[in-house]
Amino acid sequence: MEFNPTKFKVMCITTKENTVKKQYVFCCQILEEVENHPYHGSMFDSKMKWSSHISNFTRKANVLLNVMKRNLWNCPRDVKEVAYKSLVRPKIEYASAAWDPYYKKDVVAVERVQR
Repeated sequence: MEFNPTKFKVMCITTKENTVKKQYVFCCQILEEVENHPYHGSMFDSKMKWSSHISNFTRKANVLLNVMKRNLWNCPRDVKEVAYKSLVRPKIEYASAAWDPYYKKDVVAVERVQR
C-alpha cells in the first residue's frame, strides 16, 4: 500500500498556551501542522472549541438561504419550508449532539440562520 504524505496533517490538541512544537516526518516528508481540520463533515479545532465549525456551517447555510431567497421568492410558503428543511436544516443539525454551542456568540450565529 502506498501513502500520500501530502494528505496527512498534524494537529496538537491541548488547552495550554505554550506548547512544544515538534516536526513530524512521514515517508521522508515533514507533515504540515494545522490549527483546525475537517473530519467527516465536522471542523475540529486544536483547542477543542467549536467556533470554527459553527462559523463554517453557518456560512454554508447562509449561502443556501440566499440562493433560496433569490430563486423561491414567488413560491408558496409550504414550498419554501420544504426547501429549508431539506437543504438548510441538515447543514445546521449535522453532528449537533457533539458540538452543542456553549458560547453566546455561537448560539447567536446558529439562531440567526434559523430565523
